[in-house]
Amino acid sequence: MWRWTKRLVVLVGVVTFFAGFGWLWWHWVPILYEGYNGITQAERLNAITNTRTALLAGLAALGALGTFWINGRGQRFTAESLRLTEENLRLTKSSQEVTFRLAERGHSTDRYSKAIEQLGSDKLDVRLGGIYALEQLARESTSGPGPVHDRGGSERIRPGAQRPGVPIPGARSRRRGSRHVCGS
Repeated sequence: MWRWTKRLVVLVGVVTFFAGFGWLWWHWVPILYEGYNGITQAERLNAITNTRTALLAGLAALGALGTFWINGRGQRFTAESLRLTEENLRLTKSSQEVTFRLAERGHSTDRYSKAIEQLGSDKLDVRLGGIYALEQLARESTSGPGPVHDRGGSERIRPGAQRPGVPIPGARSRRRGSRHVCGS
């Protein structure tokens, strides 16, 4: 509502200004030169014409100033729009990077879970596939700590599980444990 009221006030002001200028230009200028004695009619008309020309030049100058003001305002608006667009682009890029990292981590976690499931299979080739999948994940995973690099994760899942490097009671060597998984 305020926006329309403001536009209406500006419109009425502009119309009033031009109406006043028209009156000044057409009616008031000749009144200025009525009381002078000793000048000819041609000199009087020349003075009126010169005054009207000067008023018209002043109006053109005001129009130029108004144009500069409007262009400056438009330039500020454009600069602010550009700044906001750049900020939105930066935020979008950051959001896309986070989404990509999360999707990549989720994919690695899914592959890790599938490989662990394969280790529990009764078939030798499926267990070997699980080992190779874990090896491939370990090679690809450089960001750590992820599903492959998280060495303490098994304790959180299965309380009482052994830490890496601590011998399992009853196992002869680490090599024997890997042969047991492979079924040798």
